[in-house]
Amino acid sequence: MAFATGGLRPVRRSGCLNTLKCASSESSRRDFLKFAVPAVVAGWPLAFGRAEDDVPSTSLYDLTSTMGGEKVELSKYRGKVVLVVNVATYCVLTPQYEELTALYDKHGSRGLEILAYPCNQFGNQEPGDYDDVCKFARDQYGAKFSIFDKVL
Repeated sequence: MAFATGGLRPVRRSGCLNTLKCASSESSRRDFLKFAVPAVVAGWPLAFGRAEDDVPSTSLYDLTSTMGGEKVELSKYRGKVVLVVNVATYCVLTPQYEELTALYDKHGSRGLEILAYPCNQFGNQEPGDYDDVCKFARDQYGAKFSIFDKVL
């Protein structure tokens, strides 16, 4: 079944849930996003209910994390613009380190904080430990933003 917007159709890959794939080469990422983002946003309340009814009132600033084995209170980022991002050394999106570094270099002095969380749960794309991840990000991409301990 093809969708009218962007020529998208549901497909099944490797036993995963249905995903959307462009039906023709003319369909662009922008066409996909025009369809997918509103669909997700519109469906969120139906799928998950209202957040205030289901989740205790907790903000990012109430949480703690670890960086190099040391506890970090995320309240230290209060009053700043915070971007939390999942990273992995062997992910197809690994070049995002370059973009994150440029973003941090440009806006870090004006209050932007990037909190990178390495994760190994998606196809073992982050096998290294904290020191390996930091060395890679800093040596290969010049990353100066905060890199936390691996999540999984």
